[in-house]
This record gives sequence, C-alpha cells and structure tokens, in this order.
Amino acid sequence: MEDHNEKTTRFVGLMGAHDRRLFSYILSLVPNYADAEELAQQVRIRLWQQFDEYDAGKDFGRWARSIAHYLILAYYKKLSADRVRFSPQTVENIADKAGTFAEKDNERNRALHECLGRMNEAKRQLLVRYYSTGETLREIANQIGRTFDAVRHSVLRTRLALADCIERVLRREGA
Repeated sequence: MEDHNEKTTRFVGLMGAHDRRLFSYILSLVPNYADAEELAQQVRIRLWQQFDEYDAGKDFGRWARSIAHYLILAYYKKLSADRVRFSPQTVENIADKAGTFAEKDNERNRALHECLGRMNEAKRQLLVRYYSTGETLREIANQIGRTFDAVRHSVLRTRLALADCIERVLRREGA
C-alpha cells in the first residue's frame, strides 16, 4: 500500500510531465482562456480526487484527458443562453481531433517557449498582455500611450515573427 507522501510525489511527477499538454487539450476545446484555466484547475482537483483509481500501467495523459473531457462536457451544459454552445457530439469530435494533436503540441509549446525567450521584453509583454489578459488592443493602446494602429501593427508583426521563429525551430529539429 502506497503511503500519502509516495502517492503525492507520484501524482505531482505525473502532473508535471503532462500538465502543459493537458492544458493545451482543454484550451483547444474551450477557447476562452480564463474559462480554460478554471477548467484546468477543476481537472487537476478531480484527478487528485480520483488518483487512487488510476491504473499506473496505463497512460496518465490519456486518463487525464478523459476526465477533462467529461468536465468540459459539463462546462458546456452549464453555459448560459447568451454564449455559443457546442453539442455533445461536436465536443466529442473536437476532443477526438485534439487528443491526436496533444503530443505534437508539446513540441510546438517547447518551440514557443524558446522563441519567446529570444524575443525582446517589450514585445513579449505586449503579446502576453493581449493574449492573456483579455484586454483589447484599444485598451492597451490607451494605457501605454500609443495609437490603436501602432499597437495593432506591433502585435501583428510580433505575432508573425514569433510564428516564423516557431516554424524555424520545428524545422531545425525535424518535428
């Protein structure tokens, strides 16, 4: 019988190895970043609650994605009427596709982090601010004292440079 510390250590190790891919999977099904983060936290809690049921001989990532899948279905059931709803079949179809891309996402995420690390701080912060906070380009422009067009062009150029960098890294590594 595994003691609590061993169980915790094993769970943390498995989560550390799979958390980014699991979040990518969730984000592919729940495009709102804040909702995806909330769901990811719920999934982590559920995984811990059900960890005693996990068969160590099976793929942890696949098990985690299956639990995430059911929580995502519940999420879409709870959405209010003013939001776009996906049918359970649509979520199933997207989940099937997302599961096959989960492994490739890991290579792409590693390339993304490498390229973000090469980027100058101001450009990186602009992208993070735009894609992570939910702020509009107009709000960012007003807060940093630049015109809307200048910020829009800067985000576009930076995003294109980042995409080019990611593709170069993936080609270099044969991914």
